[in-house]
Amino acid sequence: MSKAQNFIDFQQRRIDLLDGVEDKKCSDSLFSSIYFEQIDRIQIELSELSPNRKEKMEFAIYQDLYRINTDFLNSHSIQASKYNYFEEYLKACSQNKQLQYLYAYPEHAYQILPLILYEEHTSTFLESEANKDASLVLENYASFFEAAYSSKILSLACQNDPIAAKKYFYGKQLVYTDLKKSDDKIDQLIIEIFNAVGRNSKAYNLLELIAHEKISILEADELSKENDIHYFNALLSCARNPKALARQSFTEELEYISLQKIRPINALYEVHMDKNRFSSLAVNNAEQIYSFIIYSEEEIFTSSFNGIYDLLLSKIKEENMSSYQLLEKLGFNEYGNFLKICASYSKLQNFLERMSPEEKSILLEKFVSLDSSTNLLKDAVCLADCIASIADSTTLMVLETSLIEKSHLCEKEEVKLAYDLLLAFFSSKSVLTKKPSMQEGALFEICNLGQLNKHALFGEDSIHTELHIFYDDEDGRSSYVSFLNTFKSSKWKIEYQSNFTIIKSIKGKRVELYLTNPTLGHTSASSILAYLNSKNQDLEVLVHRGHSFYLPSSLEYLNPQIKLVILGSCGGYNKVLDILNKAPDAQIISTKQIGSYLVNNPLILRLVENINSGEDILWEEFWLSLGEKLKTKVLAFEKFQEYQAPHQNLGASFIRTYKSYQYKI
Repeated sequence: MSKAQNFIDFQQRRIDLLDGVEDKKCSDSLFSSIYFEQIDRIQIELSELSPNRKEKMEFAIYQDLYRINTDFLNSHSIQASKYNYFEEYLKACSQNKQLQYLYAYPEHAYQILPLILYEEHTSTFLESEANKDASLVLENYASFFEAAYSSKILSLACQNDPIAAKKYFYGKQLVYTDLKKSDDKIDQLIIEIFNAVGRNSKAYNLLELIAHEKISILEADELSKENDIHYFNALLSCARNPKALARQSFTEELEYISLQKIRPINALYEVHMDKNRFSSLAVNNAEQIYSFIIYSEEEIFTSSFNGIYDLLLSKIKEENMSSYQLLEKLGFNEYGNFLKICASYSKLQNFLERMSPEEKSILLEKFVSLDSSTNLLKDAVCLADCIASIADSTTLMVLETSLIEKSHLCEKEEVKLAYDLLLAFFSSKSVLTKKPSMQEGALFEICNLGQLNKHALFGEDSIHTELHIFYDDEDGRSSYVSFLNTFKSSKWKIEYQSNFTIIKSIKGKRVELYLTNPTLGHTSASSILAYLNSKNQDLEVLVHRGHSFYLPSSLEYLNPQIKLVILGSCGGYNKVLDILNKAPDAQIISTKQIGSYLVNNPLILRLVENINSGEDILWEEFWLSLGEKLKTKVLAFEKFQEYQAPHQNLGASFIRTYKSYQYKI
């Protein structure tokens, strides 16, 4: 027996004695199964690894057990133990698929990070994460700061998102103290910016221009304070470079500015035929208008997009260029996402027609080339959405031919998987004679989101439980009241707790809806979760009842058991991926507009009535039935057209299918 194993055994005995009885049990049976049965099983599984890897993981387990005390056992309720994820990781190790596992389940990876700190692929995973979500890497920095690779990951995360990094610039925060030790010139520049203009400045967004001496720190600070079109143009000049510093920071800033432009246009929805609705953008050029579209994707209404798109075309014509030349001028910034947005509003073919055949061919070839993608899954989803909307056989033939060729030539397994899945998803649209590669594509089992199983909707506790999150603004408060009124009938009972409200079914299957008090915010949601944890009650549905800028707060309450998420906005790729990372089995209902109680209330009522009856949810049938009911209410039916059912969400289906095979390649 190794020294580390002796240490683990000692800690197990110490934990056993916390309740005063030596019987390999804790006061909570869940902890008993984890700290005795599961840890013993894991030690056997570790014996399959090399002695060096085995010993490092055993010491990591020992250090984790060392922190367990009575207070921890009394205050923690573990819904999905990190040791379950650790066992999954060890199984992946036995197949030499550990990196694929980390990529496929990043939420799991962060939970087991202390246990796999010195694994060969952990650094590779964190580097990839720093390029996708630097703020999350920084949030977890304390979990890996002792590793030899930590300085490299810290630099990458801070340089990708210095706005997120500066939140840690005080006192003895690890991010701050370790970044100050760095010899990297850009790291030192970030610290210099902090020393010159402080934590509140937005000059960090222009790190790319400062680093290349196109602007001074003080000039960047002054420009960001003005927050005018000159600042917007400076941000766009950074965005043209695909390898620009602070990309994650300035992307968020571009989104914020663009939404300030788009929201007033959305608000004029009632007069959507009035050309004056778009007069505020008349002074902007094609590049700026294009950017307003791509950076407001999560909130732009259909009528807003149509009007702004028409304005974009007129600007392209005024500036005497083709649509391809516009993309070229922009450095092809977010062009794939723009094509996807055009596809979702049935404008893709129109946009492609405004370039020469040669330009179109070059663009499509570039679009299909995923080998050098820095965000493979996002680019593949954009491509999938576009293919779904294309009816032109010539364009389809170009895309299909290119996909087949690239699949055959591709040496990267994860990229080849994306190509093959694209062929499988659209085999019914094939315009070529079936080839062996197409037949191979057809062998994939595409994730079917057409049904939500009744058993999945009740979990292990046989109670269907939903969390509805309302926010403290005029819309949130009125939505809360109207929602309660929807359930004032003999079929439902409403219970008012001090911090939240419960709606319970009286007959049929047991259904419980937990509503946050809009005026109490996080306190209300936390109270609900504590209440559910005390009853060991699972959560199956999460409902976001608020504007898109509140959405990140709502998504903090996701967990792997959730089977359905109802959003108050379209969500976009990033939010869909966030949801599926935290709740891999979740289906998603969303809308291209701001969610309306005119649709949300009857939708949720019909949904819980079906669940209360013990029915499977067949989405196509459910959606048609709800549409028929709403037809009598013109405004509600109009808004309902902007909603997207789970079976209509191609991006979610592609992501779930890709992730299911990602771990298997």
